[in-house]
Amino acid sequence: MNQLARLLSQVSRNSDILSNRCGGLQTTSVSWVCHFGTMAEPEGPKVPCGSGANGKGSNSATNPDRQKRRDRKIPGNRDTLRHIRIREKVQIPYEPSEITLQVLGTGTREIGASVVIDSGAKRYLFNCGEGTQRLLTEHKFKMSKLENIFITNMKWENVGGLPGMNLTLKDVGVPSLSLFGDERLQGFVAATQGFSSIQGMDVSIIPYEKMPFKDEALSVDAIPINRDGSVVHANGDSSTQSRKRIKPDSEISPTIVYVCRVHDKPGSVIVAKAVKLGIKPGKEAGQIFNKAKRGESHTMPDGKIIEPEDLLGPPDIGPRFLVVDCPDESYVRSLLSNDELRNVVSNNQFQLVVHMSPQHLTDRQDYTAWMKLFGDETEHLMLNGMNPDPCSTAVHRYQTQLNLIHRNIYPNLYLANSARKEENRSIIEAQCLLKRFLRPVTKGWDRSSVVSVNSESLISEAMDIPHFPEQLRLLRSDLQTLEAAEGEDSSLDYPQVAFLGTGSCVPSKARNASGILLSFGQDSHMLLDCGEGTLSQLYRQHGPDTDRLVTHITHMFISHIHADHHLGIIQLIKDRRAAFDRLCMPRSPIIIIAPDKIHTWLMNNNCDDVEADFRFIPSKMFLKSEVDDSADIRNVHSSLNIEKFETVYVPHCYQSMACCITHNTGWKVSYSGDTQPCDRFIEAGKDSTLLIHEATFEDDLVNEARDKSHSTTSEAIEVGIAMNARFTLLTHFSQRYAKLPVINDRFHDRVGIAFDHMRVRVKDLPTLPRLNTTLKTLFADALLGLETKKQKRDFKKEALIEAAERARVAAAEKAQTAGGV
Repeated sequence: MNQLARLLSQVSRNSDILSNRCGGLQTTSVSWVCHFGTMAEPEGPKVPCGSGANGKGSNSATNPDRQKRRDRKIPGNRDTLRHIRIREKVQIPYEPSEITLQVLGTGTREIGASVVIDSGAKRYLFNCGEGTQRLLTEHKFKMSKLENIFITNMKWENVGGLPGMNLTLKDVGVPSLSLFGDERLQGFVAATQGFSSIQGMDVSIIPYEKMPFKDEALSVDAIPINRDGSVVHANGDSSTQSRKRIKPDSEISPTIVYVCRVHDKPGSVIVAKAVKLGIKPGKEAGQIFNKAKRGESHTMPDGKIIEPEDLLGPPDIGPRFLVVDCPDESYVRSLLSNDELRNVVSNNQFQLVVHMSPQHLTDRQDYTAWMKLFGDETEHLMLNGMNPDPCSTAVHRYQTQLNLIHRNIYPNLYLANSARKEENRSIIEAQCLLKRFLRPVTKGWDRSSVVSVNSESLISEAMDIPHFPEQLRLLRSDLQTLEAAEGEDSSLDYPQVAFLGTGSCVPSKARNASGILLSFGQDSHMLLDCGEGTLSQLYRQHGPDTDRLVTHITHMFISHIHADHHLGIIQLIKDRRAAFDRLCMPRSPIIIIAPDKIHTWLMNNNCDDVEADFRFIPSKMFLKSEVDDSADIRNVHSSLNIEKFETVYVPHCYQSMACCITHNTGWKVSYSGDTQPCDRFIEAGKDSTLLIHEATFEDDLVNEARDKSHSTTSEAIEVGIAMNARFTLLTHFSQRYAKLPVINDRFHDRVGIAFDHMRVRVKDLPTLPRLNTTLKTLFADALLGLETKKQKRDFKKEALIEAAERARVAAAEKAQTAGGV
């Protein structure tokens, strides 16, 4: 019977594990869901809210088996990564024959400035702004080899991607991570632990005072510089300031210049020298060669001492490079007059200087004069935000191909005219994935991987998909008939919904983290959630018009504290502040309606001071039981021209909420946030014009949905039916459905699928179901892959059940035999 119990337990366990491993989500969602441990009962009245429209079923958060399953999936329990085991096993020093520096972010609104060093066995990242992990994923960088991240300056553009990156590194099994920067980095990481737990991964936060850093490939030292012109010395003392307590944007916040050097590579063993010295082939010869490679001498049996230079050829001298980030004018004088930096520059030849300073600073006469101090042989890589080229091919691929299906619902994205100015030999304009060989340095620059977007090529790629051109012709004929019958009705132009992120947990190349722009009119907008990369998505849609748009985003609703729903807030607030200044408009704070913990995070982020740029209203104030005639509520209603804004608690994590917005003209939009099907939300959203509901999992993974307090596609559709919603739009898909979720028989003519950068008006909603057949043809390969994974899950589960049945029969026969005896 013990064998039977073990097999039955294995059936359940493997079902859970398979549902995680057979798709893109893997175990990442565990990290997001488990940030608060077991889900607490939300504040407010304890109204039953079950797993379906009838309210039946228990809350899965109270199920002890759920926590056991989570414990089994903790990534920290994984075996050591293969490349780490090999590195620990090999005794001789690792000598990378090829080391490269590659551009990730070019410093634009799309993604902040960042570069990655690749030594083969390890990767080193300099700055980690929003969207970094999405870019690394798209371009197939092995994040399991990323163990060191260097931060030049504690501003959000440099660290906004760290919380999500830390979670991803933990989930891929990275055992340890070192973060380098100023002392505020410690407070920043601590402040994110409420929603970005890195328990299970050893994270070391190393202040610049304890540098240099050195490993087998690279050494990095730090020269910190204060913004007020005084130099911060290596021991942390400042000539004018005390550094015991650092606040965001304080006068003593340093920027760090990183002085980097690739280690010299020992020369190769010259066989002729070995023969002349009397070294015979064999195991002992290998030991002598290895000692020489390590720089050690060897004493022969006759007492003769062999020095490394007696055996080896000339070494490969490692180049030096600098990473410089001068954030604003207040740092320039200190940077240019820093004696320590001047000494380093005058006493060493630098192959490369990476400039992350904005263009208005690098164009200054004193800055360009400083650059000339490096000499003509030094190359300068400019990550100054002025290169408009995109950093993602995948984003444009999906949108360009979707645009073939419907040009208004899937509008093309902004592509700047990339008329590149003439570069001289030493000044290089950064492009995403531009690569510089640091070893061998003679290989120079490699542009073969540089990101570029060719719309015609992307369209041809789609038209080569079997049956897609024929299906597209049928669809266009159908849509022409529909448009002719309906005519134009401008009264249905609003509300307009633009999806900025439709994925769950971690961003993928196809779907970003959650974000929805709800437009009440041409100059009146509200954000529903604001995941990492929200500003980037807005910029991809609107290009230079983004300034005007963000100044008219006056309100923001955050459904809950999980990182994939709010990590874009600070960047959006900062960009909005700058947009007001660029447009010479008076600043106006954005209204943020969110759980209390969001306010705590914004006020104590240890990075940027944004207090003056937002006004906070707790989302619980808009509960039906709590609504009063306060000035805050009246202002929200009047400024958005709405009749009511109502929030309801939903079962997901502590203080998770959905919202319902009723406009004065009669339309109503309800947004679920993350939730299981919930009676309270159904009641609040009755007769919605549009329901936007999460549909994280396919129906086959209903147990997974219960485990993580999410909904399946059919459950979301059922909520729309129970709510009597005129139309239901599904979003927040697991990244295993990056291109298209499983479309089953429950889909009907009032259900649509959301995509990133999709833009819909009320009059567009009936069109969406007509697009499904063409969408399935476009993404046929992805759907086939999902079906194959489902078959594998089913086969595995059936095999385990059969094995359990055989064990049960064997146990029964054994018991019967024992009873007969």
